Amino acid sequence: MEGVNKLKIDLVLDIRKDQYAQLNSIVTGRVGDEKSNVVNVHIVDDGKPYSLTNMHVYFECVNPKYQVVRDSTGVKMIDEETGDFEYTFPAETFSTTGEIIRAYFAIEDEIEFRATTQNFPIVSISNATDGNIESGQYISDLEELINQANKLIEHIKELEKEAVSIVDEELNIIRDHVNKMLEEIQNSVEVAKESIETSIKEIEILVQGLQKKLLDLENEIQQMIEIVENNGALKTDGSNVMTGTFKSISTTPFQFGEKAEVWFRQILAANNVHWFQTKAPLIFSGISTVPGEGVNFKQKYLRLNDKDVLVKGDIQGAMEVVAKINITDDGKILRDGKEIQSIEEVIKVLNLMIKALNSL
Repeated sequence: MEGVNKLKIDLVLDIRKDQYAQLNSIVTGRVGDEKSNVVNVHIVDDGKPYSLTNMHVYFECVNPKYQVVRDSTGVKMIDEETGDFEYTFPAETFSTTGEIIRAYFAIEDEIEFRATTQNFPIVSISNATDGNIESGQYISDLEELINQANKLIEHIKELEKEAVSIVDEELNIIRDHVNKMLEEIQNSVEVAKESIETSIKEIEILVQGLQKKLLDLENEIQQMIEIVENNGALKTDGSNVMTGTFKSISTTPFQFGEKAEVWFRQILAANNVHWFQTKAPLIFSGISTVPGEGVNFKQKYLRLNDKDVLVKGDIQGAMEVVAKINITDDGKILRDGKEIQSIEEVIKVLNLMIKALNSL
Protein backbone atom coordinates (compact mmCIF):
# COMPACT_ATOMS: atom_id res chain seq x y z
CA MET A 1 0.00 0.00 0.00
CA GLU A 2 1.34 3.42 -0.93
CA GLY A 3 2.70 5.54 1.88
CA VAL A 4 2.21 2.88 4.53
CA ASN A 5 4.62 0.22 5.75
CA LYS A 6 2.32 -2.78 5.65
CA LEU A 7 3.53 -5.56 7.90
CA LYS A 8 2.68 -9.17 7.22
CA ILE A 9 -0.11 -10.00 9.66
CA ASP A 10 -0.28 -13.03 11.95
CA LEU A 11 -3.83 -14.30 12.54
CA VAL A 12 -4.50 -16.59 15.51
CA LEU A 13 -7.95 -18.09 14.93
CA ASP A 14 -9.78 -20.25 17.45
CA ILE A 15 -12.30 -22.90 16.38
CA ARG A 16 -14.16 -22.29 19.68
CA LYS A 17 -15.43 -19.11 18.00
CA ASP A 18 -16.03 -16.94 21.05
CA GLN A 19 -16.23 -13.42 19.66
CA TYR A 20 -12.66 -12.13 19.48
CA ALA A 21 -11.45 -15.11 21.53
CA GLN A 22 -8.10 -14.15 20.03
CA LEU A 23 -7.41 -10.50 19.26
CA ASN A 24 -6.37 -10.12 15.63
CA SER A 25 -5.07 -7.30 13.51
CA ILE A 26 -7.15 -5.88 10.67
CA VAL A 27 -6.47 -7.26 7.20
CA THR A 28 -6.74 -4.52 4.56
CA GLY A 29 -6.64 -4.54 0.78
CA ARG A 30 -7.26 -2.12 -2.05
CA VAL A 31 -9.95 -2.73 -4.63
CA GLY A 32 -8.44 -4.80 -7.42
CA ASP A 33 -5.54 -6.15 -5.36
CA GLU A 34 -4.43 -9.43 -6.87
CA LYS A 35 -2.50 -11.86 -4.70
CA SER A 36 -0.71 -9.07 -2.84
CA ASN A 37 -2.39 -9.65 0.52
CA VAL A 38 -0.70 -12.49 2.41
CA VAL A 39 -1.15 -13.46 6.07
CA ASN A 40 0.28 -16.07 8.41
CA VAL A 41 -2.49 -18.14 10.01
CA HIS A 42 -2.34 -20.20 13.20
CA ILE A 43 -5.42 -22.36 13.95
CA VAL A 44 -6.01 -23.14 17.64
CA ASP A 45 -8.58 -24.95 19.77
CA ASP A 46 -9.18 -23.02 22.98
CA GLY A 47 -5.73 -21.48 22.56
CA LYS A 48 -3.90 -24.76 21.83
CA PRO A 49 -2.48 -25.69 18.39
CA TYR A 50 -5.05 -27.50 16.21
CA SER A 51 -3.80 -30.23 13.89
CA LEU A 52 -4.73 -29.90 10.21
CA THR A 53 -3.32 -33.31 9.27
CA ASN A 54 -5.42 -34.93 6.51
CA MET A 55 -7.67 -31.85 6.43
CA HIS A 56 -8.57 -29.36 3.70
CA VAL A 57 -8.57 -25.64 4.55
CA TYR A 58 -10.86 -23.10 2.86
CA PHE A 59 -11.16 -19.33 3.21
CA GLU A 60 -14.82 -18.27 3.20
CA CYS A 61 -16.44 -14.83 3.27
CA VAL A 62 -19.12 -12.66 1.73
CA ASN A 63 -17.53 -9.76 -0.15
CA PRO A 64 -19.02 -6.21 -0.39
CA LYS A 65 -20.95 -7.28 -3.52
CA TYR A 66 -22.63 -9.96 -1.38
CA GLN A 67 -20.87 -12.66 -3.37
CA VAL A 68 -19.76 -15.78 -1.51
CA VAL A 69 -16.02 -16.38 -1.76
CA ARG A 70 -14.69 -19.87 -1.06
CA ASP A 71 -11.05 -20.58 -1.84
CA SER A 72 -8.35 -23.11 -1.00
CA THR A 73 -5.80 -22.30 -3.71
CA GLY A 74 -4.24 -19.56 -1.58
CA VAL A 75 -3.36 -21.97 1.25
CA LYS A 76 0.35 -22.77 1.60
CA MET A 77 0.75 -25.24 4.47
CA ILE A 78 3.68 -24.56 6.83
CA ASP A 79 3.09 -27.14 9.58
CA GLU A 80 -0.01 -29.35 9.46
CA GLU A 81 0.52 -30.73 12.96
CA THR A 82 0.56 -27.30 14.63
CA GLY A 83 -2.10 -25.75 12.38
CA ASP A 84 0.20 -23.17 10.74
CA PHE A 85 -0.13 -22.01 7.14
CA GLU A 86 0.29 -18.99 4.89
CA TYR A 87 -2.70 -17.65 3.00
CA THR A 88 -2.93 -15.36 -0.04
CA PHE A 89 -6.35 -13.74 -0.50
CA PRO A 90 -7.95 -13.99 -3.96
CA ALA A 91 -8.84 -10.84 -5.92
CA GLU A 92 -12.58 -11.53 -5.44
CA THR A 93 -12.18 -10.64 -1.76
CA PHE A 94 -11.39 -7.02 -2.65
CA SER A 95 -13.75 -6.60 -5.61
CA THR A 96 -15.27 -3.36 -4.32
CA THR A 97 -15.05 -0.96 -1.39
CA GLY A 98 -16.80 -1.90 1.82
CA GLU A 99 -17.23 -4.49 4.51
CA ILE A 100 -16.17 -8.10 4.05
CA ILE A 101 -18.79 -10.09 5.95
CA ARG A 102 -18.11 -13.14 8.09
CA ALA A 103 -14.53 -13.86 7.05
CA TYR A 104 -13.19 -17.11 8.51
CA PHE A 105 -11.46 -20.39 7.62
CA ALA A 106 -13.23 -23.74 7.33
CA ILE A 107 -11.52 -27.07 8.04
CA GLU A 108 -12.99 -30.12 6.31
CA ASP A 109 -12.13 -33.78 5.72
CA GLU A 110 -13.00 -36.04 2.78
CA ILE A 111 -16.23 -37.28 4.37
CA GLU A 112 -18.44 -35.04 6.52
CA PHE A 113 -16.33 -33.33 9.20
CA ARG A 114 -16.38 -29.52 9.17
CA ALA A 115 -15.12 -26.96 11.68
CA THR A 116 -14.88 -23.19 11.31
CA THR A 117 -12.78 -20.57 13.04
CA GLN A 118 -13.80 -17.34 14.69
CA ASN A 119 -14.39 -14.44 12.29
CA PHE A 120 -11.58 -11.98 11.66
CA PRO A 121 -11.72 -8.38 10.38
CA ILE A 122 -11.07 -7.57 6.71
CA VAL A 123 -11.53 -4.17 5.08
CA SER A 124 -11.55 -3.36 1.36
CA ILE A 125 -10.40 0.20 0.60
CA SER A 126 -10.70 2.24 -2.60
CA ASN A 127 -7.66 2.18 -4.88
CA ALA A 128 -7.74 6.01 -5.14
CA THR A 129 -7.26 6.00 -8.92
CA ASP A 130 -10.16 8.35 -9.63
CA GLY A 131 -7.83 11.35 -9.77
CA ASN A 132 -9.32 12.95 -6.67
CA ILE A 133 -6.27 14.09 -4.67
CA GLU A 134 -8.35 14.82 -1.56
CA SER A 135 -9.87 11.35 -1.69
CA GLY A 136 -6.43 9.80 -2.15
CA GLN A 137 -5.05 11.63 0.89
CA TYR A 138 -8.09 10.59 2.94
CA ILE A 139 -7.55 6.93 2.06
CA SER A 140 -3.85 7.21 2.90
CA ASP A 141 -4.74 8.69 6.30
CA LEU A 142 -7.27 5.92 6.88
CA GLU A 143 -4.68 3.27 6.03
CA GLU A 144 -2.23 4.86 8.45
CA LEU A 145 -4.88 4.78 11.21
CA ILE A 146 -5.59 1.09 10.54
CA ASN A 147 -1.85 0.41 10.61
CA GLN A 148 -1.67 2.27 13.94
CA ALA A 149 -4.61 0.25 15.26
CA ASN A 150 -2.88 -2.99 14.26
CA LYS A 151 0.27 -2.04 16.15
CA LEU A 152 -1.86 -1.22 19.20
CA ILE A 153 -3.63 -4.61 18.98
CA GLU A 154 -0.26 -6.41 18.81
CA HIS A 155 0.89 -4.46 21.89
CA ILE A 156 -2.28 -5.45 23.79
CA LYS A 157 -1.68 -9.11 22.89
CA GLU A 158 1.81 -8.87 24.41
CA LEU A 159 0.37 -7.27 27.56
CA GLU A 160 -2.13 -10.12 27.87
CA LYS A 161 0.76 -12.60 27.95
CA GLU A 162 2.58 -10.54 30.59
CA ALA A 163 -0.50 -9.98 32.76
CA VAL A 164 -1.29 -13.71 33.17
CA SER A 165 -4.93 -12.93 34.11
CA ILE A 166 -3.97 -10.69 37.07
CA VAL A 167 -5.82 -7.76 35.48
CA ASP A 168 -8.72 -9.50 33.75
CA GLU A 169 -11.14 -6.63 34.35
CA GLU A 170 -8.88 -4.04 32.73
CA LEU A 171 -8.11 -6.32 29.78
CA ASN A 172 -11.83 -6.96 29.19
CA ILE A 173 -12.51 -3.21 29.10
CA ILE A 174 -9.70 -2.74 26.57
CA ARG A 175 -10.99 -5.66 24.48
CA ASP A 176 -14.48 -4.11 24.44
CA HIS A 177 -13.01 -0.88 23.10
CA VAL A 178 -10.99 -2.77 20.48
CA ASN A 179 -14.11 -4.68 19.38
CA LYS A 180 -15.99 -1.39 19.03
CA MET A 181 -13.17 0.04 16.94
CA LEU A 182 -13.10 -3.05 14.68
CA GLU A 183 -16.85 -2.73 14.10
CA GLU A 184 -16.47 0.97 13.24
CA ILE A 185 -13.72 0.20 10.75
CA GLN A 186 -15.64 -2.63 9.09
CA ASN A 187 -19.11 -1.08 9.04
CA SER A 188 -18.27 2.36 7.61
CA VAL A 189 -14.77 2.19 6.26
CA GLU A 190 -14.89 5.32 4.09
CA VAL A 191 -16.43 7.68 6.65
CA ALA A 192 -15.12 6.48 9.99
CA LYS A 193 -11.66 8.09 10.07
CA GLU A 194 -12.44 10.57 12.85
CA SER A 195 -14.28 7.94 14.91
CA ILE A 196 -11.41 5.45 14.46
CA GLU A 197 -8.90 8.09 15.55
CA THR A 198 -10.94 8.75 18.72
CA SER A 199 -11.17 5.02 19.49
CA ILE A 200 -7.41 4.59 19.13
CA LYS A 201 -6.76 7.45 21.57
CA GLU A 202 -9.20 5.95 24.10
CA ILE A 203 -7.53 2.53 23.86
CA GLU A 204 -4.05 4.05 24.22
CA ILE A 205 -5.12 5.73 27.49
CA LEU A 206 -6.53 2.43 28.82
CA VAL A 207 -3.34 0.58 27.85
CA GLN A 208 -1.21 3.16 29.67
CA GLY A 209 -3.30 2.57 32.82
CA LEU A 210 -2.85 -1.19 32.47
CA GLN A 211 0.92 -0.83 32.08
CA LYS A 212 1.09 1.27 35.26
CA LYS A 213 -0.88 -1.34 37.23
CA LEU A 214 1.40 -4.12 36.01
CA LEU A 215 4.44 -2.08 37.03
CA ASP A 216 2.95 -1.46 40.50
CA LEU A 217 2.30 -5.19 40.92
CA GLU A 218 5.84 -6.05 39.83
CA ASN A 219 7.26 -3.56 42.34
CA GLU A 220 5.15 -5.02 45.16
CA ILE A 221 6.21 -8.57 44.38
CA GLN A 222 9.85 -7.48 44.32
CA GLN A 223 9.36 -5.81 47.72
CA MET A 224 8.00 -9.07 49.14
CA ILE A 225 10.93 -11.06 47.82
CA GLU A 226 13.54 -8.57 49.04
CA ILE A 227 12.06 -8.51 52.55
CA VAL A 228 12.47 -12.26 52.84
CA GLU A 229 15.86 -12.42 51.13
CA ASN A 230 17.32 -9.62 53.25
CA ASN A 231 15.40 -10.60 56.40
CA GLY A 232 14.24 -6.98 56.71
CA ALA A 233 11.86 -6.73 59.69
CA LEU A 234 11.48 -10.50 59.86
CA LYS A 235 13.19 -12.11 62.86
CA THR A 236 13.61 -15.76 63.78
CA ASP A 237 12.41 -16.51 67.31
CA GLY A 238 14.45 -19.71 67.71
CA SER A 239 11.62 -22.09 66.88
CA ASN A 240 10.30 -23.22 63.52
CA VAL A 241 8.30 -20.01 63.16
CA MET A 242 9.53 -16.67 61.82
CA THR A 243 7.18 -13.69 62.11
CA GLY A 244 7.20 -10.11 60.96
CA THR A 245 4.99 -7.51 59.34
CA PHE A 246 4.81 -5.19 56.37
CA LYS A 247 2.03 -3.54 54.37
CA SER A 248 0.63 -5.41 51.38
CA ILE A 249 -2.49 -5.55 49.21
CA SER A 250 -2.08 -9.31 48.89
CA THR A 251 -4.85 -11.54 50.26
CA THR A 252 -3.51 -15.00 49.42
CA PRO A 253 -0.41 -17.07 50.26
CA PHE A 254 2.64 -17.40 48.10
CA GLN A 255 5.70 -19.58 48.50
CA PHE A 256 9.24 -19.89 47.20
CA GLY A 257 12.40 -21.75 48.05
CA GLU A 258 15.23 -20.26 50.08
CA LYS A 259 18.47 -21.63 51.48
CA ALA A 260 18.64 -24.22 54.28
CA GLU A 261 15.54 -26.06 53.09
CA VAL A 262 13.27 -23.18 54.13
CA TRP A 263 9.91 -22.57 52.45
CA PHE A 264 7.96 -19.41 53.14
CA ARG A 265 4.22 -18.83 53.25
CA GLN A 266 2.43 -15.50 53.49
CA ILE A 267 -0.77 -15.18 55.57
CA LEU A 268 -2.82 -12.02 55.87
CA ALA A 269 -4.04 -10.95 59.33
CA ALA A 270 -5.87 -7.61 59.06
CA ASN A 271 -3.28 -5.37 57.37
CA ASN A 272 -0.29 -7.34 58.65
CA VAL A 273 1.46 -10.15 56.86
CA HIS A 274 2.99 -12.95 58.92
CA TRP A 275 5.71 -15.19 57.56
CA PHE A 276 6.21 -18.80 58.67
CA GLN A 277 9.20 -20.96 57.91
CA THR A 278 9.21 -24.74 57.90
CA LYS A 279 11.32 -27.69 56.83
CA ALA A 280 8.31 -30.00 56.74
CA PRO A 281 6.70 -30.93 53.41
CA LEU A 282 3.56 -28.86 52.82
CA ILE A 283 0.97 -28.36 50.13
CA PHE A 284 -0.18 -24.79 49.55
CA SER A 285 -3.68 -24.85 48.04
CA GLY A 286 -3.98 -23.20 44.64
CA ILE A 287 -0.24 -23.20 44.05
CA SER A 288 0.69 -26.87 43.76
CA THR A 289 1.20 -28.28 40.29
CA VAL A 290 1.70 -31.93 41.25
CA PRO A 291 -0.82 -33.79 43.46
CA GLY A 292 0.34 -35.68 46.54
CA GLU A 293 2.71 -35.02 49.41
CA GLY A 294 5.73 -32.77 49.22
CA VAL A 295 6.42 -29.15 48.45
CA ASN A 296 5.26 -28.36 44.94
CA PHE A 297 6.64 -25.15 43.48
CA LYS A 298 4.96 -23.66 40.44
CA GLN A 299 7.42 -22.53 37.81
CA LYS A 300 7.86 -18.77 37.47
CA TYR A 301 4.68 -17.90 39.37
CA LEU A 302 3.61 -16.39 42.70
CA ARG A 303 0.06 -16.03 44.00
CA LEU A 304 -1.25 -12.50 44.43
CA ASN A 305 -4.89 -11.49 44.88
CA ASP A 306 -6.07 -14.99 43.94
CA LYS A 307 -4.17 -14.84 40.64
CA ASP A 308 -1.01 -16.41 39.25
CA VAL A 309 1.54 -13.65 38.77
CA LEU A 310 4.52 -14.01 36.47
CA VAL A 311 7.86 -13.17 38.09
CA LYS A 312 11.30 -12.94 36.57
CA GLY A 313 13.73 -15.81 37.09
CA ASP A 314 13.71 -19.33 35.71
CA ILE A 315 12.82 -22.13 38.13
CA GLN A 316 13.19 -24.76 35.42
CA GLY A 317 15.82 -26.75 37.33
CA ALA A 318 13.53 -27.25 40.31
CA MET A 319 10.60 -28.09 38.07
CA GLU A 320 12.63 -30.75 36.26
CA VAL A 321 13.07 -32.48 39.63
CA VAL A 322 9.34 -32.25 40.34
CA ALA A 323 8.49 -33.52 36.84
CA LYS A 324 10.18 -36.83 37.67
CA ILE A 325 7.88 -37.38 40.66
CA ASN A 326 4.59 -39.24 40.21
CA ILE A 327 1.83 -40.24 42.61
CA THR A 328 0.13 -43.61 42.01
CA ASP A 329 -3.59 -44.24 42.54
CA ASP A 330 -2.81 -46.11 45.75
CA GLY A 331 -0.83 -43.18 47.18
CA LYS A 332 2.74 -44.31 46.43
CA ILE A 333 5.30 -41.60 45.59
CA LEU A 334 7.55 -42.50 42.65
CA ARG A 335 10.70 -40.79 41.39
CA ASP A 336 12.02 -41.97 38.04
CA GLY A 337 9.60 -44.88 38.39
CA LYS A 338 11.00 -46.01 41.75
CA GLU A 339 9.02 -45.76 44.99
CA ILE A 340 10.20 -43.25 47.61
CA GLN A 341 9.96 -45.13 50.90
CA SER A 342 11.79 -43.02 53.48
CA ILE A 343 11.85 -39.43 54.73
CA GLU A 344 15.56 -39.35 53.83
CA GLU A 345 14.66 -39.88 50.17
CA VAL A 346 12.04 -37.11 50.37
CA ILE A 347 14.62 -34.74 51.85
CA LYS A 348 17.07 -35.71 49.10
CA VAL A 349 14.52 -34.73 46.45
CA LEU A 350 13.81 -31.42 48.22
CA ASN A 351 17.53 -30.69 48.44
CA LEU A 352 17.88 -31.24 44.69
CA MET A 353 15.08 -28.74 44.11
CA ILE A 354 16.61 -26.21 46.51
CA LYS A 355 20.04 -26.65 44.92
CA ALA A 356 18.50 -25.86 41.53
CA LEU A 357 16.78 -22.77 42.96
CA ASN A 358 19.92 -21.51 44.71
CA SER A 359 21.95 -21.81 41.51
CA LEU A 360 19.89 -19.09 39.83
